[in-house]
Amino acid sequence: MVKFNLLFALLITPLVCFGQNAYDYYGEKVQLEAHYFQSQNAGKLQGDKKLSYQGMDISNGYAVSAQSTGVITIYDLNGGDMSKEKQLKLSTFSKTANAYNVSFGTKKMTEEDVLPLLYVSGNNGVLNVEQIEKKFKNVNAVQTITLDAKFSKIDWAVDADNGFLYAFCTNKNGTHQIMRFNVPEVKEGEVSTVKLKTSDALDNYLVEKYYQGRSMTSTHGVYVHDGQLYITSGNGTPNDASRLYVWDLCGKMLRNVIDLSTATRDELKACSVHNGALYVQTQSSMYKLIF
Repeated sequence: MVKFNLLFALLITPLVCFGQNAYDYYGEKVQLEAHYFQSQNAGKLQGDKKLSYQGMDISNGYAVSAQSTGVITIYDLNGGDMSKEKQLKLSTFSKTANAYNVSFGTKKMTEEDVLPLLYVSGNNGVLNVEQIEKKFKNVNAVQTITLDAKFSKIDWAVDADNGFLYAFCTNKNGTHQIMRFNVPEVKEGEVSTVKLKTSDALDNYLVEKYYQGRSMTSTHGVYVHDGQLYITSGNGTPNDASRLYVWDLCGKMLRNVIDLSTATRDELKACSVHNGALYVQTQSSMYKLIF
């Protein structure tokens, strides 16, 4: 287990003196003690060695790790260790398919399903909704969702706490757009197609309008938890270090930029919360971060 220093940026503005040598100020409370998080290697990924790793999410103690072509590997985290449970193919499996981001919803198609529906961000911004049947018996197509706008890349993520669907869009000029939608209804026994319009968005804004700091280059996966959007970024190289951006979806502001270049190895791909820890997936391993 390794500890790492975590720096937080605080905006502090002195306001009014209300007593001798005592002042009021805006912003979060100043903590003079250093902020740390612990990093543990949870285990080496055991997917197809010929394929690159992409999205990952965790639900009910099971991590689903996706790879290019649409192969997924399911790991059991309930025993404390990461043990391989099953390897399956998504309904969209093909040589050219991708699963850039995967995100669990809240609804299960049947009571027998262990996991809720899985939302898979594929090629050309298409979002495929998949059912992992019963205890990982098979994967079935449930719904296809498209957006009437073109972007270089769209990573979709479900806000399971509030029932929203977020689109994190990368524009051709490298800027980023965030859109929020209601999660489309799904019907049992029917594979439906939903065509979302930008006018359907409950919120739609340019990230760089509110944030002019370090450029978010090489963004990979996104994950929504407790009103925050976690954005994995970087290729794990000195020129493109692995970083985790934490975006406040309510306040429309950047909360943190966490440097994971020494806490993890290889390209940073995805993240998800399980039992109070943040699990992050790279191109080789799963890491457990405890803040």
